[in-house]
Amino acid sequence: MVLLIIPLLTLGVYGFSKWHLMSEKYVVIVQEIPSPIAKKVHSENLEIEEVKTKPTPVYSPIEKSSPTPNTTLILPPPDPFKLAVNRAINAAEMAQSAQTKIEWEAVASQWQDATEFMKIVPASHPKYKQARKKIKEYQGYADYAMREAKMKK
Repeated sequence: MVLLIIPLLTLGVYGFSKWHLMSEKYVVIVQEIPSPIAKKVHSENLEIEEVKTKPTPVYSPIEKSSPTPNTTLILPPPDPFKLAVNRAINAAEMAQSAQTKIEWEAVASQWQDATEFMKIVPASHPKYKQARKKIKEYQGYADYAMREAKMKK
């Protein structure tokens, strides 16, 4: 059930953010779309005559923005230890309600991700020793979740 709620909640938040952004844009309403070639119809003999016209410009209230300079935002690399802990917390929460094969496979995948993140914690990290211990712990949880998945149909 949790696996169904989380994607729906995420989709709802994403949709609302897109809708909110769309509502901030200006909308230009054109009463009539001018034809590039206007035609004059004589009702008495139904002749069609071309009349040359100039295109009607459509003005938008949005001001033309000046070109923005290319700036590069440099972000610090993500902390693999924090990423691993977050995946482990997610896996533990999912395991509380997992019942089907698919749910247990998802739990195992989260534990495996947590294990892989712990493996890439650099030796210079303040929690490196703790990360080394967590690799075995998390791998054990991943193996357990896979065994549970194999027992389900």
